This record gives sequence, structure tokens and C-alpha cells, in this order.
Amino acid sequence: MLFSHRKTAAELNEIKDRVIGFLKNNPTERQAVNFILKEYEQRGLKTELKPKVIVSYGKSTAEIHHFPKNIKLKKGPIMLDIWAKHKKGWFVDLTWMLYKGKPDKKFLKDFNMLVRARNLALNFINRCLKSKYLPTYFEIDAIARSYLAKQRAGYAFQHKIGHKLGKKVHAGNKREYYERLKLNMPYTIEPGLYFKYAQKSSKFLAHQKPKVSKCYGIRLENNFWIDEKFKLHTKNIQNKLILI
Repeated sequence: MLFSHRKTAAELNEIKDRVIGFLKNNPTERQAVNFILKEYEQRGLKTELKPKVIVSYGKSTAEIHHFPKNIKLKKGPIMLDIWAKHKKGWFVDLTWMLYKGKPDKKFLKDFNMLVRARNLALNFINRCLKSKYLPTYFEIDAIARSYLAKQRAGYAFQHKIGHKLGKKVHAGNKREYYERLKLNMPYTIEPGLYFKYAQKSSKFLAHQKPKVSKCYGIRLENNFWIDEKFKLHTKNIQNKLILI
């Protein structure tokens, strides 16, 4: 099953590269989603859930589960979240962040902050594995979340840091966050930040609307698994913003 998982991960990475080329034509979100679904069909890949894939532009990236609209691509952030499997295989679930044009310093700072949070979580897993200790998602989540809290961005991390993969894209259950990770099982790690309003707003005053200083989301998702020798395997880790 891991062989199929790794094969699918390579295929999704190829699809990502093809999507980047397609995005240069400034398509709408729906056109980009249809392009991806056609790639799935040609490769015999299956997906599930609604939306079936996520392509979001600009302010829409602040929505965790965005449904595609007829919004045309302009300057700004792009979130590409795709998940798929072969008929008898395990799911792969990956998210990349792209940017049309030149990103401003504020966005780059937040992007690099999230990269740091994700890498701290992965480093924590590696430290645990050196002692042959399999951590829980609860412990991994705490590492990333505490760092983001110190950066005064913890409020914007609005979901768990990952989930188990299998024949379903969300293969775990409510208990999995407090159970130790298992060997030879694929998982995701996906910290995210979703900014919608200024931190120093006057929204507590009924007659004043909050001033929007940020309205975008950033999510970085890659998959990992741990072998019998307690070695961590990761693929498709994004450390730099992809510019279009």
C-alpha cells in the first residue's frame, strides 16, 4: 500500500507542475479545478469529499474549505490543495502555496512563519524517533501551535495539524489525536494560518466595523510515514513560496 501511496504522491506533484503552467493563463478557480479533475481522470485517480479539490485565490484562501467560484486569477496568493488515490491504494493529500506577482513583506513573513512551525513539528518527530518513541498528534500539534502563539498568530491556526491517510482521505477517528503514530502508515502534517481581520480592530464597538488589514490564508501540507527502523520519510515539502 505504501508503494501505491508514494506513486500517487509523485503523480500529484506532476499535476501540481501542470497546474502552475495552466495558471499562467489566468483561469477562474472553477477552470483550474476542472483542469485538475481532468488530470485525475486521465491518470485513473479517484477523489472524495466536497469540494473535490481546492483552488482558491486571494481573499478566498482565508476559507479553510473553499468551494471554487468564477473568480479570475489576479495578483495575490493561491492555495492548491489536492487529494487523490488509485482504486485500491491509499490517499495522498498535499497543499502548496503559490503567488501571482510579487508578494508583499507581510505575506512573506507569515509564509516563512508557517514554514518554521511546520519544520519545528517535523524536527520534534525526528527527535522522538531517535529514542524509538512514537509521538501522538496532540504532542506534534502543541509544538507548532506554541510557536505560532509566541509569534502572536496562534488564533489564526484554526484546525488540527494533520490526519491519518488510508482508503479514505480522513482515515482516522476522534481518538487518533491522542494515540501514538503507527509504523508504515501515511499521515499528513498541515499547519495553516487564516487571517481575516486586523488584530487591533475595534470590532467590540457595535457602531464600528473592523478594519481589514489581512485577508488571506496559508496552508502547507505534506505527507509522512515512519518505517520499521523508526526513520521518518517525507516528500513534497515546500520551504519556498512558488511564484507565478
